[in-house]
Amino acid sequence: MKKADISPKINRRVKNSWILAALSCFLLVGCGGQSSTESTGPAPTQATTPTDKPAQAEGRYQSGDAIYCYAKSGLVLRDKPDQSGAKMASVPFLAKVTIVDDAPFQSAFSVKEACGMEIKGFWVKASFEGKEGYLFDGYLLDHRPYGDETTVMDYWGSFSKEVSSIDKAPDDGVEYYEYYKKSWENGVSFESSGYVGGSNSVLTLPKGMFSFQEAYLLMTSQYIESPENPIKCTCDIAKQNVECNSKDELEYISLSTDDEGNFLIKDSYAD
Repeated sequence: MKKADISPKINRRVKNSWILAALSCFLLVGCGGQSSTESTGPAPTQATTPTDKPAQAEGRYQSGDAIYCYAKSGLVLRDKPDQSGAKMASVPFLAKVTIVDDAPFQSAFSVKEACGMEIKGFWVKASFEGKEGYLFDGYLLDHRPYGDETTVMDYWGSFSKEVSSIDKAPDDGVEYYEYYKKSWENGVSFESSGYVGGSNSVLTLPKGMFSFQEAYLLMTSQYIESPENPIKCTCDIAKQNVECNSKDELEYISLSTDDEGNFLIKDSYAD
């Protein structure tokens, strides 16, 4: 299948409802493989302080903050900040939790995804459905997920003012049946195209908005796989590059950086 510019699972869902699906929940979906969040989980750094190293967390969260689980298999709420802590509840993918304690994090933790990506973070005290306990924040993001009823344009438009919109396809010899490109004041842009043979999309996230770990969680939250058609990924951590292909080779998803340091989440799908 031809690799083309597209954003993650977002693109196809956008046609049916949406894009960049969610960033929530705690589960390990390593570059293509699923790890069990039952055991651990890494923590992504916040967009306000982009870094791939888990900083001593004072000030990272405030008590009462809403945070979302990006672990596809879900996260385990435990009675103490340790993997050996008793299970109090299971937090499903994309579910919202509330930070209870904004004290500096003391217990660092990390989990390695199937593709080699290491998710880093701390144990943080949070509440979920009336229960208070500890979650590994490596799979938690303070960036709310997309809803099934939300289009990519509406989603990013809720954060920032639109500055440009193009719906005329380029004159490059391709037979398009759909094309559009939009950008917002915060530097985010989204381009989507449908053509005879497939569809492509690319979501551009400006440098500094997300860390590589956070962008990775955003990307993996975009695709849906099944036991019959699993997604397999390879990671080049040094180059901050992730490439994923479905077993039937009809879908290609990737995370990369451009020359300016922006993250690109691409998704292409062959009909």
